[in-house]
Amino acid sequence: MQPILFGLFLSMYMVTVLGNLLIILAICSDCFLHTPMHCFLSNLSLADICSVSTTVPKIIVDIQTHSRVPSRRVVLFTLFVELWEALKLWWTGGLLERGNGGSDTVEPLLLMEHITGL
Repeated sequence: MQPILFGLFLSMYMVTVLGNLLIILAICSDCFLHTPMHCFLSNLSLADICSVSTTVPKIIVDIQTHSRVPSRRVVLFTLFVELWEALKLWWTGGLLERGNGGSDTVEPLLLMEHITGL
């Protein structure tokens, strides 16, 4: 089972990184793709490469070493990233919502109600 999981995670990692690099390369090489939407897409691809490159290699090492306990550093880093993303989502208004009187953003309190389900 270990070689199958190792191969699966390694192939998923390589496809993800290469696919995102191709997206970035295509957007950077074609001057017609230098629009705000494509800039956002290339930034999203870069963020995906960074997030995948911090988690998947650790998973691959854990599969090879039979380690099942995450290190304290990994747990704290994950907590920091999740809190940072939640704060960014709250601060910027987060979710886009259509049909609310012409406004494209959700108020922070409405966003918190949406997330917590209250």
